[in-house]
Amino acid sequence: MRISYLHLLIATWTVLVIAACKKNDQSLGDVSLKSTEFPLAVGDKWVYQVNDYNSNTSDTLTLAITGSQSLPGNTTSYRCDITIHGAVVDSGTWLADGKIFTYQGLNPNSYSYFGNIKLQFPCTTGGNWPGIYPTDTVRLISRIDSTAILGREYHPVFSLRRSFQLQGNYSQVQNVLIAPNIGIINQSLDIFSGGPLQNQGFSLISWSLK
Repeated sequence: MRISYLHLLIATWTVLVIAACKKNDQSLGDVSLKSTEFPLAVGDKWVYQVNDYNSNTSDTLTLAITGSQSLPGNTTSYRCDITIHGAVVDSGTWLADGKIFTYQGLNPNSYSYFGNIKLQFPCTTGGNWPGIYPTDTVRLISRIDSTAILGREYHPVFSLRRSFQLQGNYSQVQNVLIAPNIGIINQSLDIFSGGPLQNQGFSLISWSLK
């Protein structure tokens, strides 16, 4: 009986170790955000609560993908309209080739609501890549198991940080939270252009994906 009991303990321990290894392997695979987990399709819509640095008041902003166009190099251009109170306040595009997704405002050389950010997939924790400006760097800081935005729980979430400085006094720091299969759920922009520090924040209220 002692030998059988010992064998049972060994067998049970072996099963637990194998299960633990599989669980660890799965968690290691989750540290990367894949391009297929960042939705972009005509008809997709995200509604955000905005803390506007100009007036320090909350407003509601809607980003909607209204059209798409195939470009050379297996790249797709997704037209985006940004509206506040039903009025279009900015237009831009997401350019996506399966590996690199870049948001550009109507005028690439001026401020846009989503900061002309560039994402490189797969995004791996600790990885970094150049943005669209000469000193522009984007870095995936961490994978967060769970976080709450406006009372809604998201899990997991990937945290990115972007910073750059242009000629003169202009500098920008952008922090972004991305939830797989949902998109950008939170963003903060800190902008310094020679005067007081300006800050703008977005928090996702609702979304509708095709």
